[in-house]
Amino acid sequence: MTKKYRKRLLRRQVLLLVLTAALVLVSGCTGEGEEASEAPGADAEASEEAGPTDEPEFADPVTIPAGTVIDSGEDADRFFLISEITDDVYARIDGKSFQEGGKIAREDLRYLRVLYVDFDGETRSGELIVNERAAEDALAVFRELYERKYAIRKMVLVDEYYDIDHPKYDHLDRGNKADCVSIEDDNTSAFNYRTASDNDGVLSNHALGLAIDLNPYENPYVWADGTLDGPDGSAEYLDRSKASEENHMLRDGDTAVTAFKTHGFSWGGDWQGNKDYQHFDYEK
Repeated sequence: MTKKYRKRLLRRQVLLLVLTAALVLVSGCTGEGEEASEAPGADAEASEEAGPTDEPEFADPVTIPAGTVIDSGEDADRFFLISEITDDVYARIDGKSFQEGGKIAREDLRYLRVLYVDFDGETRSGELIVNERAAEDALAVFRELYERKYAIRKMVLVDEYYDIDHPKYDHLDRGNKADCVSIEDDNTSAFNYRTASDNDGVLSNHALGLAIDLNPYENPYVWADGTLDGPDGSAEYLDRSKASEENHMLRDGDTAVTAFKTHGFSWGGDWQGNKDYQHFDYEK
């Protein structure tokens, strides 16, 4: 074998080795070899079997505690809800704002979840219980107030105030005591089985879920002689000529009063004699 031939043969052997290596590499990329990788999408399918790979779903709004700060970028629609009184909600109100044997049945009430903008501009979750008759209109009112960024201090069920020790109101029955403590906390609320402030023994419309009190600290109950029936600090809000949305004092024609009236509520600020500026009665 000539030297020239041996070099040619060596070049062919090297070329053969290169081609063989190339075939092995191609085999691995196409998934035909023993160590072949998964086809496109296979990893995703396997991940779905092990658990979802999408973003985790948002928490159910009903399970989010009232008062929780909500990202204003979230879809607001899902936070405006009406439901029947579930067992969980009933456990919170039974023996407090709800009294067995009262003039309204559990099935006649509805639990509302809403969003509101607080005094610091934060978006928060809120809750109310109202009569079934008023539920759709009440929800529409608070949806409008949220869209208009009307400020509300706080909105939890009045039941949160039933077990708070407040000697100042010990002379009152439990329902009215809880209401007074709620007012001092400037809490917006609705259903509460209690008597009316100006009618001893007569049930308030709150007892039927047909009344809502909005920002009560800045909008107190005022007797016909001008004296205050409410927290001492509310005295600075007696001069209603200063009423504006900036100081949270309700006045006829403002965003809140207009929204309530549009949806079938009357306003306690229009009463003759005693005035209840926080109060809206459902009239439909």
